Amino acid sequence: MPYLGRLYRRLIGVDGIEDANFAIGPSLFMRPGLDEAGLRRVWKHSVIPYLEEYYFDQPEKVARWAWDGALLGELRREPG
Repeated sequence: MPYLGRLYRRLIGVDGIEDANFAIGPSLFMRPGLDEAGLRRVWKHSVIPYLEEYYFDQPEKVARWAWDGALLGELRREPG
């Protein structure tokens, strides 16, 4: 998955959680054999719930990180 690095940098950068003290750590993605299906599960069961909690009063910020949304679709399509 050549886009994983770009995706993570966006998630912890200005597009993601602004406060570095609450940033999502890389360990979520450090799994042996992580493939597209595994990443989707991590996203659905770990990343999105965390973002929903952090942005409980700003659902539009969570919505932009939807797996099938424009932002992630763009990142997944960009050449490595």
